[in-house]
This record gives sequence, C-alpha cells and structure tokens, in this order.
Amino acid sequence: MKLRIPATSANLGCGYDTLGLALDLYNEYVIEPGAQDALIGEDRELATHMVFGARNLACEILGLEKVPFRLQVAAAIPESRGLGSSAACILAGVCAALALNGRPLEDAVVLETASRIEGHPDNIVPAWTGALTASLDTGTRILHHRIEPHPDLVYLTIIPPFEFSTAGARSAIPVMIRHRDAVSNLSRVILLTEALRLGQTDQLPELLHDELHQKYRLPLIRQLDEAYGRLWDHCLQQGDPIFLSGAGPTCIIPVMSEQAPALAAELNGRIPSCRILTLRAASQGTEVLAE
Repeated sequence: MKLRIPATSANLGCGYDTLGLALDLYNEYVIEPGAQDALIGEDRELATHMVFGARNLACEILGLEKVPFRLQVAAAIPESRGLGSSAACILAGVCAALALNGRPLEDAVVLETASRIEGHPDNIVPAWTGALTASLDTGTRILHHRIEPHPDLVYLTIIPPFEFSTAGARSAIPVMIRHRDAVSNLSRVILLTEALRLGQTDQLPELLHDELHQKYRLPLIRQLDEAYGRLWDHCLQQGDPIFLSGAGPTCIIPVMSEQAPALAAELNGRIPSCRILTLRAASQGTEVLAE
C-alpha cells in the first residue's frame, strides 16, 4: 500500500483545537508486509518511529493483530514545526493496522482511532479529508465539517530553522481562561471560515486574532530566535494576517495569489534563515496511491 498524506495547519488563530487546514505539501508512505518490522532507507530506531507506534496503538484499540511490515517514507513535511507531521505518521500507522488485517479504511474508524492516538482531531481530520475543516471529539465519535477555501488564496508558510516542542507549547497555556477571552475567540471562528471560503482577506487580520494560545506560546518562540519575533511584529504592524501553525514555530500568512510573490520576497529579505513556501489548500486528503 502506498499512501500520500498532506501537511496540515491547526488552530488558524482563533480556532484553537477546532480548525485545521490541509496544505499541498506531502509525505508518502510505502507499507508492505514483511517477516518483521523494518524501516527502509532511514537510520532511525523502530521503537521510537511514530508510524510503528501508531500501528501498535491502533491494534490495541481495535483488537487487531500486529502484522509486521516494511516501511519506506518520502517525507516533505518538516518535523516538530507545527505542520502536522505527527498526524500524517499516525494516519499512516492506523491505515497500516487496518489494511494489513484486511480491514477497510472506513472514515469513522480511521478518524476516531487516529484522533484518540493524537489526542485531538484538529490535524487528523483535514489530513484525512482535505480542505479546511472544523472538528469535534464528542468522546464517542468525531463530528466534522469540510469547507472549501477560496481557490485564489495561498498560504505563505514561514518555517524557522529550529524545532518547538508541542508538549512544551501546550503546557504554557493556562488551565483557566477568562470569559472575555473565550468570547473573543468564539465570536471569530465562524466569521473566519466564511472569510477564507470567500477570499475576504481584508477581514483576516482581525479574524485571525487569538486570545487562547498564541499569546502564551509566542514568548517561548521569541526566546529561540529574536529575528522571528521581529518578523512577527513587522507583519502585525503592516496589517498582514499572520497566525501560528499549530503549536508553532511555523507561522502562516494567507494572501491572494497575486500578492504572494512580492510579500514572499520581502519576508525572505527580513528573515533569510527561514524557509518560505507558497502553499495552497489541498482539496484531497489522504490518498491510497497503490494497494
């Protein structure tokens, strides 16, 4: 079986643990039955590889046999940068557990199992379905809704040269939040999805504003790279619609396609250490390219 799974950006500012966007940057996984588990072409420990770990957990959750397999990965999604690398690996592991046991890749089973392993569905759902998604884990099932972003929107994806721990980023968020902060985010979420669907970029700087997670995570990221902090401040001063991708450190600026080249060139000049990609929303989620 060969899978192609897109990168994802979770949260999108105000949509903390709820919104996710699939992007046209992909990991490919080739999964073949084998006499024992094996990783082809990479010098990494199987015991710590997320695909094998997700397979193990999926088999425990679903009561399946841990059928050994050979894995080959062509990875374009950077790890520990807030672009859904772990979600892609978890989906590959869940698909391996099901397929090697002769089970179909049913949407509900895949999403519920992968979300249980990941801990939340905001990256898992768009990586599986594509496009922009809103999702909810009710405790018994995953409810989700798919929205097609405007086709002329592109996403300038600014990837710093350092990693950022998702666990550390989550631990920075306070257990208790203010009522007005919750209202601030809730009042923006539906308006944000509509603006992305319609391509109303003039509204995005205000709608992407967040009170629940970014203001707690950004100080930690600024400590890792002063130039990154200056870039963020510059974008806010210019009125650019910027948000942290997932827990960071990657940040994303959604703009109309005709504006992207000039803005990308300016950003490259300001922070040359970063990798800047011009991505589009991926309308297709996880694809089975070969069985």
